[in-house]
Amino acid sequence: MFQALMYTALLKKSATAVSPEGWPSVILAYRLYEWFPIFIIAILIEMGFIRVMLHISWLESLKASAAANLVSALTGILLLPLAGILWDYTLYNTFATLSGTFGHFTLSSWIGNIFYMALFLGLVEIPLIAGVTKEGINKWFVVGWIFLNILTLLMVLLTFFIEAPEIGLL
Repeated sequence: MFQALMYTALLKKSATAVSPEGWPSVILAYRLYEWFPIFIIAILIEMGFIRVMLHISWLESLKASAAANLVSALTGILLLPLAGILWDYTLYNTFATLSGTFGHFTLSSWIGNIFYMALFLGLVEIPLIAGVTKEGINKWFVVGWIFLNILTLLMVLLTFFIEAPEIGLL
């Protein structure tokens, strides 16, 4: 709980210093730390996924999921906003041109930010899970894990309908 409070404070402090390119990812990262129950839900879902995919005990699955979420929480402060900036400097213009809508809060920007954020989280979490469980990771595990990260970020996005972000940009 202390970590969630610390990250929320850091994100509130640093959110005003981020370029507009990273705003959707900053808002999602901030909300992820603010809505701590999402971490618990994610750990439980991921624990089941790890158990089924790697055929290990529930305890080992819990250790792997908790370790992955702890490390991604620590690194996510920097990686998640960078994912948004990377989106803007890679595929944003292509999708904006195809859709005919430009801006950082368009549907294509949110989709792109969520996808890049899920990839960044996967880059941190998957090797850690492999190390903790000492099991081989196959391509289906990677695909499933990225999908679970996308679902977690979508749960965060759904919290906007419960309570608007305090940043005041939406």
